[in-house]
Parts: sequence; C-alpha cells; structure tokens
Amino acid sequence: MNLKDRMIIDEYRQSRASFVALGDVVHDMLRQIVERAGLMVLGIEHRVKAEDSLIGKLARNGDYYQCLDDLTDILGARVICFFSDEVDIIGKMVEESFVIDWENSSDKRALIKADTFGYLSLHYICSLPFNAGYPDDICGKRFEIQIRTNLQHTWAAINHDLGYKSEFGVPRVFAREFARIAGLLEIADDEFMRVRDGMHAYSKDI
Repeated sequence: MNLKDRMIIDEYRQSRASFVALGDVVHDMLRQIVERAGLMVLGIEHRVKAEDSLIGKLARNGDYYQCLDDLTDILGARVICFFSDEVDIIGKMVEESFVIDWENSSDKRALIKADTFGYLSLHYICSLPFNAGYPDDICGKRFEIQIRTNLQHTWAAINHDLGYKSEFGVPRVFAREFARIAGLLEIADDEFMRVRDGMHAYSKDI
C-alpha cells in the first residue's frame, strides 16, 4: 500500500464514528420519507464501508482517489421497493430532502442501451445541508443512496457476488445469462405493476 492510500485509511479511521452517526440520521430520514409517501417497502438499509473493503477498493482503483472525500460510498443507504414506479416517487422526495451531487448521481435505467438488459437502479450522491440542525461533523460528508425494486435488488446482489467478487471475472457466456435474467425481471416488474393497477381498478368498480 502506498503512502497516499495509507493516509486515506488513517482518515477513514478518524472519520468512521462520524459516518456511523450520519448513517443513523440518513436511515431515519429515509424511513420518514417512506412514511410520508404512504408506501410499504421491503426494506431500508444502510452500512458504513468496512476497512478491509476500503483497502480492497483502493487496491483496485486507488489512482482515482486522492483523499477520503473523493470516495462517495463510505456510507451507503438503500431503499428496496415492491413496485418500479415507487422508485421514482421516493427518488423525488430524496431530491427534496438532501443536497444532491448531480454530477456524480445517476439513473441506471436511463443509461442502459435500448437493446440491452442489465443493472437498473436509481443512485444519488447526497449530503446533509449545514445550518439545518444537524451536527456539523456529519454535514457535507457525501454518501450514496440507492433506490430499486426487490427484483432489481436480488439480481444486483447475485450478480455482484458471482461477478464483481470473482477473482476470475465473468466469461461472456455467463455475462449474457445475467443480462437475459435481468430482462425477465424487468418484464416481471412491469407485470407486477399491471396486476396491482388492475386490482385497484377492480376494487373501485366493485
């Protein structure tokens, strides 16, 4: 490990308690967002990146990071929805509740090509505003919020464990299989919404 990376690790150790406190605040804010939206979600999660995970990331991509502030995922939070239109509802409320780093945020659904299938999720890089009643040591620290459906979450978790964590990479034939499954799950998400809307319409008619 070079000197720069060791300095990032030292900074992480000094800042970890602040990220833990920030995680609790973010989790509570996301819970309140879901409640205000009147939605039932599968789960709200958050985690502070473990030191060994950070060391591995620096070993793979250390040239991209000059200091700890360059890493936007030391704290990561996630909302897992049942229906894909709820992703947009919660996303809009996240935009209203946090300071958004638009340059580093992304909507994976909009980025994917029309003739391919793959990772679908809404990613925000956020921070808490200063002078809004939050402790100063947690304000301004960037963190990631992911919003996706249960099916998207399942696909991403399996793909991550079998692909991203594999020391051998993913052969093309298996990458193609992952893409085919992603396509099936995208159709399933749409069908779940169609059935839900049909049941609502049926209930109104009755």
